[in-house]
Amino acid sequence: MTRNLKAIGLALVAVLAMGAVAASGAQAAVHFTSSLNGTDTGSTLSGTQTTTNVFETSATNKVSCKIAKFSGVAAGTATEQTIEPTYEQCTGFGLPATVTMNKCDYLFTTPTKMALDEYTGKVDLVCPANTVVEVHLYLFEEPWAGTACTITVGKAAGGSQEFGTVTYTLKTNTPTSANTIVIDSSVTGIPVEEHGSGCPDGNTKPTTGNYTGSVTVSAASGGTPVDIELTGE
Repeated sequence: MTRNLKAIGLALVAVLAMGAVAASGAQAAVHFTSSLNGTDTGSTLSGTQTTTNVFETSATNKVSCKIAKFSGVAAGTATEQTIEPTYEQCTGFGLPATVTMNKCDYLFTTPTKMALDEYTGKVDLVCPANTVVEVHLYLFEEPWAGTACTITVGKAAGGSQEFGTVTYTLKTNTPTSANTIVIDSSVTGIPVEEHGSGCPDGNTKPTTGNYTGSVTVSAASGGTPVDIELTGE
């Protein structure tokens, strides 16, 4: 079972995934394929957080979710990979919170080989026109209480915005499981804006945020697990 990567998808918040890792080494000749018993197949990608994905606007103002899920469809030899994130059971700055993606996705591109079984690549946040990601903080248990603060993430005009880079590490399979990939994110300087009298940094105040955490990605074809392989030069 073999899976080649040209642009590896996933991440997280949320993300609200994406680490500042210096790119070195040759450009990787990698691409997304999947195979089962030597036959190429289409496959779905899924990811869950390995360590909690955290979005923060300061050392004390943090948003995290108990559940962070990521999904996509492997696209053969595509040069990029789109991943849809979902965040559930969230808290922010000590308050109940929700993360609403508003059809914004993560786009992973341009992988570069760093070392054996390790790559780095760019990640963008891609939103429909005039759309941003919204993090809502509630006074009590939502949705029965008023919104204390809304934090918007991304360009107000929508479109594609480069967030930073992530690292990909291949975890080789055991006799009873398929290969997986761990994606580590540590992104700083994400542009955000806070709206509401209950916001930690003030009402209608532009600021920046950071995103950290790791995600384990697996692949399946027709419900059968298939390997993910990192290959390239």
